[in-house]
Parts: sequence; C-alpha cells; structure tokens
Amino acid sequence: MFCGYQSINNTFYIKEGLNNIWHTSHGNAGPINLENNIFYFAGETPATVENWNPNGNKVSGIPDIGAHETGTVSLTISSDRFAIDQAKKEITIDTVDKVTAKDLLDSLMTEDGVTVELKRGSSTLTGGVKLAKGDTLAVSCNGESVAYTVVTVTSEVTDEIPVADMTATAGSEETAQDNNGVKNVLDNNLGTIWHTSWNGSNPEDRYVTIELANDYEVSGYMYTPRQDGSGDGASNGTITKYTIYTSNDNKTWEEVASGSWAQDKEVKTVTFEKPVKAKYIKLLAVESVRDFATAAPVAPTVTATDVTDTTAKISWLPAEADKDIVEYQLMNGDKEIATFDATEEHTHMG
Repeated sequence: MFCGYQSINNTFYIKEGLNNIWHTSHGNAGPINLENNIFYFAGETPATVENWNPNGNKVSGIPDIGAHETGTVSLTISSDRFAIDQAKKEITIDTVDKVTAKDLLDSLMTEDGVTVELKRGSSTLTGGVKLAKGDTLAVSCNGESVAYTVVTVTSEVTDEIPVADMTATAGSEETAQDNNGVKNVLDNNLGTIWHTSWNGSNPEDRYVTIELANDYEVSGYMYTPRQDGSGDGASNGTITKYTIYTSNDNKTWEEVASGSWAQDKEVKTVTFEKPVKAKYIKLLAVESVRDFATAAPVAPTVTATDVTDTTAKISWLPAEADKDIVEYQLMNGDKEIATFDATEEHTHMG
C-alpha cells in the first residue's frame, strides 16, 4: 500500500509474498501520484494491481530479494517484453519481430549501478543492429559479471500482401447496369462485389486475376462470397466449384488448386500443396449459382514476401578497416531490405 502525495522515479524491492500493489487516497490532495517507478518482486508469484493504473511504472519479478536487503547488488535482469530464463541465463527473441539491440536494451530492468552491454564476439551491439542467435548480454557491477545468451524462435506467420501491390482484372464484369466492377474485390468492403455481366458470360470468362507488383511465394488463396441477400448464400454468382491457376507472364498458367466450396457466406481459404513463386493468380468459377460469378474481397496469401531475384547482385568481402562493424543493412530509401553479418563474405540477389 502507498499512502502519501507522490512517488516519482524510485525503485522498490518488495519481499516475497507481498505481490499486490494498491493505493489509498491522500486525505487532502486526492489520489497519490505514482510515476516512472520500478517495482521488483521476489519469488515466482506474479504481481497484481488494485485501485491503481501503473502508467509509467514497470512491474517485474526479481527473485532473491535477500540480496538487496544485505546491501549486495543483484546481477539478475528482467524485461517487460522478452522472456528471460534465469536458470539457463537465456533471453528468447522471435526472429519474426526483427528485434534490434535497442529493442532489447530499452526493455531491460536492472538494479541501480548495474551496466549491460550486448556483444557479438568482441563487437558491441547498439541501435538498430538486428539481434541473432548466440549474441550475449554482459551484466556487470563492481567487478562481477554475468552473461546471458540470446536464443531465437521463429513463429509461423502468414503475411498479407499489401493492397497497393495488387491489381485485379476479370474476364467479365458488370459496370453498365451497376457498379460491380472487378476493382471491388480489393476495396476491403464487404458491401461491394465483383459480378460478371448481367447479360451472361462464357464459362471461361468467369474468372478474376490478381496481378502482384512484386514476385511473391504464394501459399494460398482467400475467397469471400457476396454477403448481401438472405438465406444461406444462394445469391447469384456464389462460387461453389473452383480452380486456381498461377503464372509469371499472364500467358502460361499452372493449376495449383481446385475443389468445391459450400454454398454459404463463410470466407473460404485454400492452402496450396507448396508455395509457388508467381506474379499472377487466377480464380476460375467452374460452377456457381445461376452461372454468374461474384466475389467480395479476394486475396492471395503468402508465407514469404518479395522473393524477386531479377534486379541486382551485390557482393563484398569484409575489410580489415571494418573490424568494428558487426552488421551491414541494405536499404531501399527508408525501407530495410536485408541485413548481413559483417564478418562474412556475402552475395545478395535483390
């Protein structure tokens, strides 16, 4: 419990078993002002908060509070973002997050007087350098030091292709009698649709093609049936049997998936047997309600973005003058394209 007017920029070490933070109002000045404090809790029980929103106050669990009570300095660290195994002295980061040295250092909490330094071999890591497996964090004070090792995991993710990277065309569309053009499949609006011509169309023209601005490894497809109408999704054009093709030149097509979909309004997803490098993806309505074809949003899905290898080749050898450089970053304007270990020979296609 805290009772007083304010507490700012302090570090609190809480004994094991006292894992609840709450405050009472000051008799004359209203609620207590608690800002930018650090609270360390001993033991394994998570801290809880009552009657107080701890804005600007980091709350963390630090075992062995007795070390603080005896006047010695603990070299134990904690993070408000990354998992730290105190027994193994390991810090786990996800490669998908592209964690930088600054990201990790900014998240750490230590006792006053403790210094931390990220290392890759003999080089110090700072700023926007991406962390890698095997990097170490040296935690030091008064001649004593403890080393934590960075370990990595990789989450399985499916990336979304930016709408700006997609263009839609179709073999048939209705734009004369209603605004049902193919552009509607990319507007992210469930209230608009693409519809083949109301006057009918040839079976081979009941398709929508997505052109990608870059080469992608496409791993699947998402089709959203039209959401208007009543009932079970029997509105004109709902696709019930499909074939999906890919191409790199919009001329030669390869079938990558086919099958049937339930006649309802649920979003349909297809996963290819393996990712396919493609610039064009075509969805053909083989069977559909009343021989029209319609769609609300559609989109290819990808597991890895931008794999084009047709623009440039860059090679270099590490130079003696660069011995203190640990990483090179390849940039396109403000966008980082790739990073490389500066101690190794590299060839990059991009």
